[in-house]
Amino acid sequence: MRAIAIIALLAALARPCLSQSPPEVDDLLLDFSVPDMPAFKALGSDPSNILRPSDIQKFGVMMSAFRSEGSTVIPKSFSLEVAPWKLAGNDWTIHKYRSKVLNRILYNSSMSLGTVGGDEDNIARNVAVGLRTTLISKKADIIRSEVVDKIYNEQRGVLRDRNSVKEQWAKDRQYDPALLTNEQEAEFDEFWAEYSIETNTFTNTAEYVSEFNANNWNGSRLDLAIAWVGASPDSLVKNVHSENFLIWATAAIKPGKNNNHGQLLIGLNYQRPRTITGETEPNSRFTGNIRYYEGNKNFRGFLEFQYSSEKQTEIQKGLLNLGAELRVRSEFWIMFSAGVDDIFQEGSGSAFVSSVDIRYSYNKK
Repeated sequence: MRAIAIIALLAALARPCLSQSPPEVDDLLLDFSVPDMPAFKALGSDPSNILRPSDIQKFGVMMSAFRSEGSTVIPKSFSLEVAPWKLAGNDWTIHKYRSKVLNRILYNSSMSLGTVGGDEDNIARNVAVGLRTTLISKKADIIRSEVVDKIYNEQRGVLRDRNSVKEQWAKDRQYDPALLTNEQEAEFDEFWAEYSIETNTFTNTAEYVSEFNANNWNGSRLDLAIAWVGASPDSLVKNVHSENFLIWATAAIKPGKNNNHGQLLIGLNYQRPRTITGETEPNSRFTGNIRYYEGNKNFRGFLEFQYSSEKQTEIQKGLLNLGAELRVRSEFWIMFSAGVDDIFQEGSGSAFVSSVDIRYSYNKK
């Protein structure tokens, strides 16, 4: 029998009876927040340059509801992300996922595309393309966790009980257990549904996954990403020229083995913008971030410090940022932050900055 397939919540387990066939992996998909998308971050729609790590979603959308740079506007800015290997891989199995690091990298990788209206007179629109992969620690990866082993071990016991009960049920009715008709099979299914409720004989997969989410939303993981930004002088995105290239690395750390309420992020970002007329070399930019979360899987607040420097101007800036992430429905999240930029006052002077993002993800079967 082929190894059990990739993770997902069993629709059949929404009721308290268990199918005889083993659960397919795509049913244990998690519901963590939609992560930051490289294509969106690369467009500069957020004052913070940290790339928020989380589980890769099959499909996600981000849009910037507000943007504050001295004024509040509603820009035409959005980004979408897809996980091609998750969407196309119908042959994923738990064995395949667990057996090779490369398989896990592919399954947890995504591509994103973003666009925003240009801020300069000669640029009508900026576009960005991003690639991202998430490396999850074993304890925070449900596919490799003991939870999955527990589910399948329990299911084997339930199936043994079901076969034993079925054989006795058939004998009590003077049926041949090996030659049940379709009508008799349907009759037993109804009996088993009631019997399993009365005896609590079923594997509560949904409860196990919900508990895992609650305890591991802050699990340790590492995100690596790159993005390319292009600029176009017309709204139809013709004659696009290269504007910027960005690289991110962000480590999410669970502060304590049994801590289910906090998370520490340490992020690095490097940008190499296009060399413009009059520059002898690109004005490379470096950013380092420390962000701490406190909360749960549905709501958490954070405090962040960001340090950034530019090579040519030798200007060093600091950003102090407060924010929160709120789940308004199972697939919708709102992210908002506010802070003070240029606290060292080495640039144009300190200024209030804020951001509100709306995020949607689709991670169903």
